[in-house]
Amino acid sequence: MGEPVPDTVAQQFLKYFLASFTQGKNFYLAVKEARERLEALETKFPLLKLPKPISKKN
Repeated sequence: MGEPVPDTVAQQFLKYFLASFTQGKNFYLAVKEARERLEALETKFPLLKLPKPISKKN
């Protein structure tokens, strides 16, 4: 299993993800946008390593 994620980061990710997903964006795009928005938190949480999104295979 991976490293624990601070509650603040998890809550922000969920907030950003749900905002995109409920606007009708597909799952992968919603995850990507949430990850991009979390990059601002990397300065506050220097050990935060955001995972790369899983790419869809045809």
